Amino acid sequence: MPVAGPSSAIADNSAPVVNLVPSLVLAVISLFLSGFITFSSVGPTDSPYRLMSLVAWAAAGVVGITAMSFYFTADTKRRALGFYQIVSWKQAMYFATVALLFIAVVWSAVEIGLWVGKL
Repeated sequence: MPVAGPSSAIADNSAPVVNLVPSLVLAVISLFLSGFITFSSVGPTDSPYRLMSLVAWAAAGVVGITAMSFYFTADTKRRALGFYQIVSWKQAMYFATVALLFIAVVWSAVEIGLWVGKL
């Protein structure tokens, strides 16, 4: 007589976009800081320029990219669970987050380079 074991329901899985929110927010904050010091009257020799450019780089480059690891960990777990469905708006959100982080890191690094060049 066969014994019924625990049934495991197969669920549809997709990308965990909630885990992208910290990286996306940090990228936007970094872009705002970089935009502010680029388009304001603050120059590379002023101390707010140095502080804001370093904070912008750390927010996007260190913390923002590190926060992406939470997304990758959750996404890998979801892909291993069962059927994984690629949803177009979630994929677009991922690529937008990566693009914004890239732009934020490069822009803030250029500003740090301008500050170092004025030393």
